[in-house]
Amino acid sequence: MKSNAPPRPPVLHIITASLALTLPLLFIALLATQTTELLFIPSIGAAAALIVGAPSLPLAQPRNVIIGHLVGATVGVLAMHTLGSNALSAAVASGVTFGLMLSLRSAHSPAVATAIVAVLSPPDNDLHFIGLVFVASGLVVVLALVANRVRKLHYPHYWW
Repeated sequence: MKSNAPPRPPVLHIITASLALTLPLLFIALLATQTTELLFIPSIGAAAALIVGAPSLPLAQPRNVIIGHLVGATVGVLAMHTLGSNALSAAVASGVTFGLMLSLRSAHSPAVATAIVAVLSPPDNDLHFIGLVFVASGLVVVLALVANRVRKLHYPHYWW
């Protein structure tokens, strides 16, 4: 039976995409291990996978990645302080984050996870967490930009 799924990429593309994802995340993981805020890494990893795997998607553009994660981190911290660290607060934070991202024309689905992390694993220092998420999202954009250029892929399609 023939599948409607996209064709498998060439082996060289798979290898370079895997390296392009691994190297930035190694750097960010090393940075994060110097703090107590490790749980935001999966959402940043998902962002890196979008940028490397689908660099033409709007969700992968720098504006969406950086604004999305800033919104997610900020809304998550505010929701945690307002509603507490619980499932309802996490759900509200994710919905508000998504709505704000759409309003700001900066939808980035992994940033919803950043909001949930901020609620369910409250940071020791709110401003430190928001700053760390900002630096990590910017860093993953820059490192993935380099990786995509090395692979001769056009990225970004727009900056802002």
